[in-house]
Amino acid sequence: MKIIAMITMLIDHIGAAVIERGFLFDRLHAEGMRLNFSMIRDNFSALSPALQQSLMADGVLRLIGRIAFPIFCFLLVEGFIHTRSKDRYAGRLLLVALLSELPFDYAIYGGENIWGAQNVLWTLLFGLLGLWAWEGVRDLSRRHLKRDVGVLGFLAAVPFMVLAEFCHTDYGAFGVILIAILYIPLAGQVKKARLAQSLSGGLCVAFEFTAPLAFVLTYFYNGRRGLDIKWLFYFFYPVHLAILYGVRVLFIT
Repeated sequence: MKIIAMITMLIDHIGAAVIERGFLFDRLHAEGMRLNFSMIRDNFSALSPALQQSLMADGVLRLIGRIAFPIFCFLLVEGFIHTRSKDRYAGRLLLVALLSELPFDYAIYGGENIWGAQNVLWTLLFGLLGLWAWEGVRDLSRRHLKRDVGVLGFLAAVPFMVLAEFCHTDYGAFGVILIAILYIPLAGQVKKARLAQSLSGGLCVAFEFTAPLAFVLTYFYNGRRGLDIKWLFYFFYPVHLAILYGVRVLFIT
């Protein structure tokens, strides 16, 4: 699952960092256009063949890339449930979020939006902290109210949704909400929790055409731990962004 998520993320970022940032933005701007679906659709036939081909290639890459984030959210929930140390888990996410910020800003935004957008590791970190707060509130309600009040747990995660939106993290509040929704069947010990996860997750991301395919994969996840490659992802995320930025600078712009 991690490997699939990393590969689809790489494909997505090739579109965003190399084709869009390195080619499309400037060419479209020169023709008085923006990278906007409705504007491009209405004027597609008037564009040069090179622009048309680049737009179609970018569209395919980005559609494939929509699969990555839902899988990462699913894996974060699984990691939260099974980790032996939540504070170390959060610490790893924080460290890599910090290390990845400049590569993300320059690869995806060309260094023009350093404070206006933060990388997806921050979204995952806020999602983890939201689940942690949820778990704490659930334990308190069980201890003092003698029952699990699920809505209180969800409300405990809301500040982290707000924080993600305020900080302009990749996917913002929606990303943390998706993580919380994937946690609900497990927190509530719902029968056929994997099916409930997949259906609810698929509905949440249905506005992105290919994203629900991620939850077909999660549904068939067998729950077994595969290769221990957690550090590979932490290494891969900032490094692949830095490489894509270098490719764009050296060979395109």
